[in-house]
Amino acid sequence: MEGVLDRLKARMEEGDDEAVTIGDAVEAIGTRGFGPVFLALALLVASPFGGIPTVPTIFAAMLAILAGQMVIGRQSLYVPGIFARREVPGKRVAKGVDWLRPIAQRMDRWFGRRLVVMTSDPARRLAGVVIMALCVTVPPLEFVPFASAIPMTGIALFGLAITARDGLLMMLAFAAAAAALIGGPWLLLSN
Repeated sequence: MEGVLDRLKARMEEGDDEAVTIGDAVEAIGTRGFGPVFLALALLVASPFGGIPTVPTIFAAMLAILAGQMVIGRQSLYVPGIFARREVPGKRVAKGVDWLRPIAQRMDRWFGRRLVVMTSDPARRLAGVVIMALCVTVPPLEFVPFASAIPMTGIALFGLAITARDGLLMMLAFAAAAAALIGGPWLLLSN
């Protein structure tokens, strides 16, 4: 996980410090699999960076498109130009990466290959469907500050499970997604 953050930070340092395109961020994270992209983008939205208005919705739309690609069986990532060209402040992304680094270090120590059958292709496709459902809940949750972190936590868990091929974590991600799909609308209705 820390390697993913290192690639993202290195990509930011190569370009303009003022802004980073989402396409550059996805490319830096890697096209070898969906897991690191889901994890990194969801954690960025769950970080203080996600407090910027419209950022959670933009990232949720992009994550939903990527999840759809996983559902139909694509092996490599394709980011549509409308999202790839979208710029986010480089300093805020750098802050988010720095904020996530200690978390990534712990993740690298704790997670590994357990119950690998739970990370098989059918399980990953089902995870993609659930990720798309979580993404649909993000735009209305923007009315409550930082509430988009609820579904993004579930998406991040799916990303971690897919990246680490950790089936136990995949089961936890499904449980967190169920809680988010119930808790998110409840939070909106209670406000």
